[in-house]
Amino acid sequence: LVQNSPRKAMAAVEGDDEFATQEERLEWLRARGVEIDLVQDKSGPNRPPRRAEAAPPVEESNDRRYFSFVRIPAATTEEIRVERALRDYREGDSLKEWLGPRFADETEIDARVAERETRGQIEKMVVSGQGLKAPSAKTIQTLAKTGGAEAYPLAHASEANGQEAIKLYVDEVGTLRQRPRNPRAERFAAESAGLSGLRIHGDAYVGRTMLTPHGVENLDFIEADLEPSSPWAVDARRTHANDFAAMPSTDLKSGSTAHYDWSQTNEDLEVSVKLGQAGVAKSRLTVDYGKPAGASLFVDLDDTHLVAIPRLFDRISPTDSSWSIDRDRLVITLEKVDPRDWAALDLDA
Repeated sequence: LVQNSPRKAMAAVEGDDEFATQEERLEWLRARGVEIDLVQDKSGPNRPPRRAEAAPPVEESNDRRYFSFVRIPAATTEEIRVERALRDYREGDSLKEWLGPRFADETEIDARVAERETRGQIEKMVVSGQGLKAPSAKTIQTLAKTGGAEAYPLAHASEANGQEAIKLYVDEVGTLRQRPRNPRAERFAAESAGLSGLRIHGDAYVGRTMLTPHGVENLDFIEADLEPSSPWAVDARRTHANDFAAMPSTDLKSGSTAHYDWSQTNEDLEVSVKLGQAGVAKSRLTVDYGKPAGASLFVDLDDTHLVAIPRLFDRISPTDSSWSIDRDRLVITLEKVDPRDWAALDLDA
């Protein structure tokens, strides 16, 4: 550095007037390989944001201050890769706390989506026999701005596995943000952990933790650990298979009203409308899927409204739906745009 430009180098080191500003001096030094760490206040509001580092090859890193985890991007054009984060023994699961800010988003959450996605969960929660009211989109939006990670257990800690757990970390409101589905993460959960049917929206991360007498410690999880042949995965599939076998079978939600009955599979719904008489001509019937197409269901017999559902629980595909007459019933088959369990047919019911 000094040999190439002695006068400039001395000015940079000693702070002479060769440079117009302090920033220019530091930039000149850094461009020539000089590492500079300025003394500054890093506490309170000045504390720098946490970030994960791109991981060097695991075999080359023995720095126990860091732990490795795997990122599975939702975009299939991006590679699955190992990243590292700094351990923080004071805060339990460091990865969950690290990832929260990554999911922060100012994008407004659609009120209809928020209502639909929370309804199914809220209906399952009962406090003293009273149903809970779903939070408003505004409340969810306020919580979502700061970001938060949900840690979904793929393998639970137990004495048999040395109190180690494998967790899948996702945006806790990824579905409400309508982030794209993550097919690789869903396939990984099914093939390695034996958890089929998980709906994962947005980027996903996989990490390992261990329960110790002092709390939760983050351990390394590398790309090779994603394989179904990994010891944790073999144990997880066996455990989940036993748990599922012991669970009582549950039917998907269905219902009845004075004018129609409905039932569903994961892919479609069947709505059986009572016509009140047999032999009704198709020309007397009108089936309308609303605007935007697939958001509603209206059925008229001549000028009589038999079914009026302005807001279906979720979207259906009009082009893949059909209807026919079976004696005194109009049978409508509705194809779901997003295969899943509906908590209701009518979102407003």
